[in-house]
Amino acid sequence: MLEYIQELKDLLEEEEDLKKRFREKTTHTLSDFTLIEKLYEWFNEIVEERDAESRRKFIFIVLYLYSPTTLVGNKTRRGVREELTRVLDECTATRISHHCTEVALHYRCYKSFRIEMEQILKELLDKMKIHGISLHGHAQYMYKEEPGQAYLPSA
Repeated sequence: MLEYIQELKDLLEEEEDLKKRFREKTTHTLSDFTLIEKLYEWFNEIVEERDAESRRKFIFIVLYLYSPTTLVGNKTRRGVREELTRVLDECTATRISHHCTEVALHYRCYKSFRIEMEQILKELLDKMKIHGISLHGHAQYMYKEEPGQAYLPSA
């Protein structure tokens, strides 16, 4: 019986550790929705195409920074879809919801999409740092400061 109680105790501790790790991994980097418009401006400087694919890429970036759990199937954080609808004025809220589902799948399934998104994200995060926008949450772990070097993606 003592072993059973000890196992329950160990499981509770593991559960708490997992909950803590989940909170750390899913903390959004940004909360100020007014930055989405500025991010779109910077995104357009990086990505020259202006088509449905580039909109999907931008939506992925916004989800990653504002609502990371959306990328694993959870609901989009309140306000994100509405702000995307405003910034991407040619997109309806329904279309943005469909894009949210598509980009998460594309990221998991297509290596070329993954590599491209990580490069675009790195460039956007560099611009954010240059403009004094502090990174917190999960995006700060994308960079590892090396003495005498620029910010580099961590392995």
